Amino acid sequence: MDVIKAGNLFLPKTNQIPDILRNARRLGLNAINVPVLIEFIDENDSSPKVNADSKKTAIELIREMSNVGLKTILEPYPLVNGGAGSETGIQPSDTIQFFTNWKRILAELAGDVAIPYRVYAMNTSSNLVLLEQYSDDWISVFSHLRGLYIGMITYRTNWWVTAVWDTGPGSTTEAYQKKLNNPLFGSPNLDFISISAYFELNERARPSVSDLVADLSSTKVYDRQQDVFSEIKAFYDTWGKPIFFGELGASSYEYAAFQPWNERPSEVVSEAAQANLFSAYKEKFSPYRVGDRE
Repeated sequence: MDVIKAGNLFLPKTNQIPDILRNARRLGLNAINVPVLIEFIDENDSSPKVNADSKKTAIELIREMSNVGLKTILEPYPLVNGGAGSETGIQPSDTIQFFTNWKRILAELAGDVAIPYRVYAMNTSSNLVLLEQYSDDWISVFSHLRGLYIGMITYRTNWWVTAVWDTGPGSTTEAYQKKLNNPLFGSPNLDFISISAYFELNERARPSVSDLVADLSSTKVYDRQQDVFSEIKAFYDTWGKPIFFGELGASSYEYAAFQPWNERPSEVVSEAAQANLFSAYKEKFSPYRVGDRE
């Protein structure tokens, strides 16, 4: 697997393409995660649909990216009730119908976008946490997609919490172990594992880079002492697949490391709080990256 330095887009528009490409060059990216909206009526919808305009925009963007040598990670991005709901709450009323329909959606994206425009990788999930338990269904999804598409296939799992003081049946520690040992991650048709890394590291307003590097081995928030680094590495150790941060971000406000998933955890702007978080992840994880093929 190549080393991928990617940026995520949120609901891009065609008139933003020049700015997207300019920012990709400025940040030294070699790939961009391009979403195609998958519309859910509500969180119980079993038959979501591809948004045709979003797919058209994705194709135009991917064409331009290809012209300047940027790779694409294509993502089916769930949009619940026009944005009023969340993908982490999606729990279809009919899971059999959902997975049948999800295969159709991925086949459409492969046939109309990924294959003709030589997309580098396809994401099969975006933080569908309440559906992760259906291991056999996901393994079937990967197999079905592999029969259509020869590029890289990934699955994105959401971040998690553990605490040294929360163990035993029903605990966060047990939930993490179930996640780690989910056989879907071992599917031979899954090329790499993606993680949305919004881990809560430190309750201070602007912790230093060195503090955050230490926090990645023992988080300060609520004294959980969560060893984020080792827990992420365990996915590689268990399944032998490269790990990719499918999402890694924080706002440019104080307390960004406390609530990195929050767009505005404070009213005080702090680019340092954001930059320190990125720098800490880079310092902690860069020595373990896969080879340097671009």
